[in-house]
Amino acid sequence: MFPDVDQYQSRQLLSNLVRQGLYSQADYDKLGNARGISHQQRNYFWYRKVFEAPTQAAVALLRVNKAQFGTVVYLNGVRVGEHNPCFTAAYFDVTRIIRWNSRNELVIRIGAHPGVLPANVSQGTDFEKNRWTPGIYDDVSLMAMNNPVISTIQVAPQLASSSAWSKRSYTIIPIK
Repeated sequence: MFPDVDQYQSRQLLSNLVRQGLYSQADYDKLGNARGISHQQRNYFWYRKVFEAPTQAAVALLRVNKAQFGTVVYLNGVRVGEHNPCFTAAYFDVTRIIRWNSRNELVIRIGAHPGVLPANVSQGTDFEKNRWTPGIYDDVSLMAMNNPVISTIQVAPQLASSSAWSKRSYTIIPIK
């Protein structure tokens, strides 16, 4: 469907190619501050899903567990926010945007290659890396919960009993 996906050469890869005599130093120097060279026709991929929201709760958070390269979320035509770090969970408060007990349209934009990320976002520095596959790599879910909402929690293991205490205070509704 997308024949040129992954067609991206990072600075690190190009630097290796220069050392191997497979890429010219002059062309490498022309990169300037660019993160690399994209050899594909797009900068972004778009994902769309229509889903039914549950009955109203006090708080609704949308979670994108893992994605690369950069995540921008729209719900019902409203830009909710963005999360640029790759492979880290992103949480978006959609409480005021969601249509409770009704149909909702979720649109997620993902960068097609590392070159679309801001300069301050790490893209990885593996010199042997030659594939830069974009996409959503884990669940996207809606968490509908009533107050109080716990935003962070620390769990301490009980080594002697090989257990940990936990209590869930929200409902996870997978968006499939």
